[in-house]
Amino acid sequence: MTAVGETLLEVGADPEHVGGQIGALTVLHTWTRTVEYHPHVHCLVPAGFLDDAGEWHEVSRPWFAPQEVLASVFRAKLVAAIRAAVPGL
Repeated sequence: MTAVGETLLEVGADPEHVGGQIGALTVLHTWTRTVEYHPHVHCLVPAGFLDDAGEWHEVSRPWFAPQEVLASVFRAKLVAAIRAAVPGL
């Protein structure tokens, strides 16, 4: 979950995507409706951000960031965390 949170904060801070401090609620699900193992994370991100002065700004577009950007950043963070936890991998 650390990689998820770091990804959201990093992409949110990037002016190309949001450009400020975002918030998020993340939930880890480890199964499907039929109780099959299927780990995945749901993320709720508000439609706005805080700037450096602590002022709230709404974001008008209906999405946070492109899926490709989030996937790329998340994948790199997850691989780095696994390699740090399992030396020699």
